[in-house]
Amino acid sequence: MNKRTDRLTAVHVDLAANIAAGFGMYPAVCYLHERQVPLDVVRRIILELGPRRGDGSKVALATRSA
Repeated sequence: MNKRTDRLTAVHVDLAANIAAGFGMYPAVCYLHERQVPLDVVRRIILELGPRRGDGSKVALATRSA
């Protein structure tokens, strides 16, 4: 993957993490799917709360309770 695409994907992942915190996982996953973020990235970052490339941390996602 070239650096420009990788940076763009990182921006999409950051935004999706914020979407998930405010609106839940489903809209975040849909957002990433629409932007053609690879499924393995979506699974690792959003669904499994796995480590992000470069910082080794986990994305903290808060889900809104109804």
